[in-house]
Amino acid sequence: MKRWSWMMIILLVLAFPPPFVYPAENDFEFSVEPIFPQSQIGNEGYYHFQGEPNQTVTLQARVINKSDQQMQVLIRGLNAYSSKQGIIYQEEPASDTTSIIEESYQFKNVITTPSEINLEPLETKIVDFSVKVPNISGTLLGSVEFRVFQGTEELANNEEQSQLLIDQYKAVNYGVQVDIGDYTGTTDISFGTPTYSPEQIAMMIPVENIHPVIVPNITGTYEITKEGDNDFSIKGELPSFKMAPMTTFQYPISWAEGTLEPGTYHVSSTLALNGQTKE
Repeated sequence: MKRWSWMMIILLVLAFPPPFVYPAENDFEFSVEPIFPQSQIGNEGYYHFQGEPNQTVTLQARVINKSDQQMQVLIRGLNAYSSKQGIIYQEEPASDTTSIIEESYQFKNVITTPSEINLEPLETKIVDFSVKVPNISGTLLGSVEFRVFQGTEELANNEEQSQLLIDQYKAVNYGVQVDIGDYTGTTDISFGTPTYSPEQIAMMIPVENIHPVIVPNITGTYEITKEGDNDFSIKGELPSFKMAPMTTFQYPISWAEGTLEPGTYHVSSTLALNGQTKE
């Protein structure tokens, strides 16, 4: 059994509420159907196959224009990152505290796709793209994204006499998982020293998966206490999430009570990985 406990001194608390943008309704209609290879593993709705280092694997997808307009579909590969919501697919991390630990596990570096295809109204095309399996052991994870430009939305602020132009896209993503070699190593995660984020009004706990495997079904509980104040206690549960291979991010523990007063706080947590408890 392991127990993680940290101490943090909060010197200054500032709160900056984040802006929210609501996209306009999409007008163009298209769909993407994966064409799985003969080596496909399972039937979970994403590409999953065994690969060997330096092997090039060609994959296919069927792209369908369901509208009565010409359509340009942009295609790109995305990396797999970890977040509070689980595994997310992005070209670059949304935060400098989110990363892939080793560059060789960046999926976007090994996938080759056409940058775009053009479809006539109601036309269907088969798209080929390829994955050059890197010289690693474990799981390589990413996705291929198909997106269509929907138009530009204008948001005006009459009080400040300003406007914001937002490009709108509709996107379809399919995950790609490549199992490389016969990796049988540890499935585990580790925590770093937490910090306080006044912007998110949250304790930010660094979480790291240094192993080249997906870590599923991570759950847990936490408690925040304040030194010298026996009445202060914030408890909660960590909803189930998973982590992508070789990734790190900061898990936010937030609360509705508002900002914290200056002081010394302690954070303790109990985790369960696939039902096995770690304190």
